Amino acid sequence: SLFDEEKKLNKQIPDLDRSLLDAKEKAATLRGSVSPAAQNPALTAIASLKEEGKHGIYGTVNELISVDEKYQAAVEACAGSRLNYVIVDTLDNANSIIQKLKSAKSGRASFIPLDTIIFKGGGGSTPSGSFGRMIEFVKYPAQIDKAMRYLFEDTLLVGGVEGAKKIGVGKHRMATLGGELLERSGVISGGANRTSLMA
Repeated sequence: SLFDEEKKLNKQIPDLDRSLLDAKEKAATLRGSVSPAAQNPALTAIASLKEEGKHGIYGTVNELISVDEKYQAAVEACAGSRLNYVIVDTLDNANSIIQKLKSAKSGRASFIPLDTIIFKGGGGSTPSGSFGRMIEFVKYPAQIDKAMRYLFEDTLLVGGVEGAKKIGVGKHRMATLGGELLERSGVISGGANRTSLMA
């Protein structure tokens, strides 16, 4: 009867709801694990330009560095979204690529031009209680040294928040082995990414 049919369908609703929720969670996880290039069409367009060998493109920061797994969370905290910045030889080349992205409506990207990038020096000796400056824990080609110093030289690597407190919050920018970042302003950020920015 129609009543029995409705009863049977009503029983299936919770299972269907559960399946839908599972599917939504899986989709969110997959979205989180997609590479930065897939999430940003500009990076795909820039990768194509790089293959042509024009425009003085070295690549994204993420592509150009290697880091021991032990320091990966700290490096990700220190650089954040700047891991997807594109290193180029000159400001003129960066501008030329930006114009191409604009005309193709291919999205936006940030660039580190080696001829104009300005970085603050590390500022003297490394305080005791820190492992050193972040730049000491990142391997990279010598020709992009200026970009790496801009990204990593003014941040200290510390064991944890307690270690940072002993050194003095506000005196230095500090990243912990666990991936917390303490800014000079006193702002702290941390938690867990679903996927590594450096995957």
